[in-house]
Amino acid sequence: MTPPDEKNTAGGTEKTQGPSAADQSSKDPKGFVSDVEQAVRRRFSKRDIILMAVSLFFALLVWLYVLNMENPYREKVVREVPITLAGESAMESTRNLMLLGGSEALSEGVTVTLNVPFRQFSEINAASVNVQVNLSGITSAGTFTLPVQATVSSGYSDVSVVSVSPSQVEVQVELIEERELPVELELTGTLPEGYWADTADLTPSTVVVSGAATELSKIDRAVATLDLDGLTGSVHRSLSVKLYDAEGNEVDYSQFSGTMPYVVCQMEVLPTKTVPVDYASAIYGADELAEGYELESVTVLPEETVTLAGEQSVLDGIESVSVAAIDIGGMSESYIAEDIEFLLPEGVVLTGSSSYRLYIKINEEQISRTFYDVPIEVRNLGSGLHAELSIDAGRVMLSGGRSAVNSLSARDVELFVDASGLAAGEHEVSVQCSYGELSDTLTALFWPGTLTLTITD
Repeated sequence: MTPPDEKNTAGGTEKTQGPSAADQSSKDPKGFVSDVEQAVRRRFSKRDIILMAVSLFFALLVWLYVLNMENPYREKVVREVPITLAGESAMESTRNLMLLGGSEALSEGVTVTLNVPFRQFSEINAASVNVQVNLSGITSAGTFTLPVQATVSSGYSDVSVVSVSPSQVEVQVELIEERELPVELELTGTLPEGYWADTADLTPSTVVVSGAATELSKIDRAVATLDLDGLTGSVHRSLSVKLYDAEGNEVDYSQFSGTMPYVVCQMEVLPTKTVPVDYASAIYGADELAEGYELESVTVLPEETVTLAGEQSVLDGIESVSVAAIDIGGMSESYIAEDIEFLLPEGVVLTGSSSYRLYIKINEEQISRTFYDVPIEVRNLGSGLHAELSIDAGRVMLSGGRSAVNSLSARDVELFVDASGLAAGEHEVSVQCSYGELSDTLTALFWPGTLTLTITD
């Protein structure tokens, strides 16, 4: 309340009552607040504030004492603690048993509740706790429910385990079996232009994988991969072998016992050069063919050049490649020499197509024979008409195989003109030639090509 006003009067000091709270509120809205502040100041004197500070100080001392001397316990929950396996290697080595799915089968973390001294509360985490499942008691294949045990790392002897969740896990154990798989080499990338890679040699060529039968059955292929990009020299390299299922998905090797297998890959990588095939020097006996026959041509199949691979210094001295000798003496028909042998310098190999052939075309000797004074006939002259030719006889030269040409006699060769449909008068007509059944195998040149045919009634 606002203190009463004082007035000096003749009789002494007169106290007058101050305005009422209602009047003060209406006249001064902040006046009531001021009264409260003054009342608080009167209640909490300087002495009281000092006492409160001293009390707070002693309370803090007591709290620090409790923390440092008494060190009270609190519960702490640690989540996602990984499970480790005990006795797994002994189970595999001595009892030939394996946990199905390996340690991945217990990959889900465990929640552990601990009783922790306050001073170590912030230090404890998942790395401070060891969670273990012991497999040493398993002696046969089957499904087992095992307890989950938790301990605290050394250095935290005052920390104790309150509970573990889950407290048990179910595991499936199978007999260990073996499966031998051939290793496939998968080449990726591309060799630089002008280089060639030989067939790779893998050592060993197979790998043996040990594990549970259920997991082994998932394997479809064992593959080692070699990248060809940038290779300009021979390869001698260890390659890890990866396992794949039938859909091409990689199978995790941690599900099997032992370390991931590997193979040693050896492969030659050499520069290349393309040169022509020198086959002419390989053919001999051409002048000793059967009588009346001759060599017409020789063709290299599939192409007349080959690509070689070898050391660059050797390739630089090669301009062509010779073929092993082929004797055609006494032959009377065409011949195909299969899988011809190339004469290559030491250390040089043939790339590309490994099968080359020589097509040796042998034909009967070609001759020509001329028949003179061959009479020219008029054929198909109309009834009652008479014909006169400006040239009565001609000559014919026939060319072809010796036997065919020599089989003909003069009476087999005919020259004639066709008078079909021609009426009386002079006509310029073409001369035609016939030489029997050999018309398709021989060619003919004859004279005259045309002449004048005069027809009279």
